[in-house]
Amino acid sequence: MGDRTPLTSPQSSHDAADQLDRLAVKLEQAREVAETHATLRDRFEQLYRQASARALMHDEVLTLRSEDRRKAAVQDFSLPPEVREMGAKLATSMGLDGTVPLTVGDLRWLRDRAASLADSHSAKAYDARALVGAWTVVASMAKHEIELGRIDRRAA
Repeated sequence: MGDRTPLTSPQSSHDAADQLDRLAVKLEQAREVAETHATLRDRFEQLYRQASARALMHDEVLTLRSEDRRKAAVQDFSLPPEVREMGAKLATSMGLDGTVPLTVGDLRWLRDRAASLADSHSAKAYDARALVGAWTVVASMAKHEIELGRIDRRAA
């Protein structure tokens, strides 16, 4: 999504098609990345809920009388190795190489991070869609200018 080539008023149909192709690629990339991060968010949510439920069943959490303390104890509860491994794989696919969740709270942070990235890329897709619409107006204006130029030359 790093294509920073400026869009200009198209001078030919080839130029217009080329610029539209670049915009379409940018839009598709943003949509794909947003979808990937939304899926990661859902997978982290599943891991987080499962780990939270397991933590609530342990005596050191169950015996706490205060609900606030139970919630805090759940967030600080250590994850079993298989959950750490799965969380690390998901974090790597999110671009956070070497991030290994150690606690339930770490899973919650990773879930929230994936949600934030999904929202960010979704906004980029929305912006790219708006850019396609705006660019279409510019291309249409260029077409009309060319047509008007032909009419003016015929009248002269």
